[in-house]
Amino acid sequence: RKQAAGFVGAGYPEASEAVAALIAALDDPRNDDPQPFVWPLRRMGPAGIAALRALVEPSPTRDRGIRPVALSTLLGADPKSKETLDTLIRCLNGDQRDLQRSAAEFLKTRGAEARPAVPALVAALRRADLRECDVYLDTLRALGPAAADALPELEAFLASTHASLRPQVQHLVRT
Repeated sequence: RKQAAGFVGAGYPEASEAVAALIAALDDPRNDDPQPFVWPLRRMGPAGIAALRALVEPSPTRDRGIRPVALSTLLGADPKSKETLDTLIRCLNGDQRDLQRSAAEFLKTRGAEARPAVPALVAALRRADLRECDVYLDTLRALGPAAADALPELEAFLASTHASLRPQVQHLVRT
């Protein structure tokens, strides 16, 4: 199955017909490694990209380990679309910490395009534990003027945050 998945994703026009088969293979409990079934989706055009977005979304029946693989594959295949930005925002608002951090890390590279994600970044910052705050603060800093809308919330966060984070938040608010 893994060899077939690689062949199917090799860019052939009929490859998009195999999307459903790859998704079914992911749901097979005998497959403990999602990568061979997720990665080919990046080469299957719009149907593959749509499947990757769907795999990033929470599912009560699918292993949570598939979501980070699907997100990293999606970011490699379709990094600049509005739909991918919307997926990143949903990851930030979700409950899976590794996806939140991955989304924030990737948003650092989007600059002003990431402005719609600023409220979700601030919300993730507020929910983060002390060890995770740096990721969100660094991302907001990297967005520069695009994060200006977050200043009032960052100032409120500054007043309520742990003392060790105050210098970073103060620096962000001042710049």
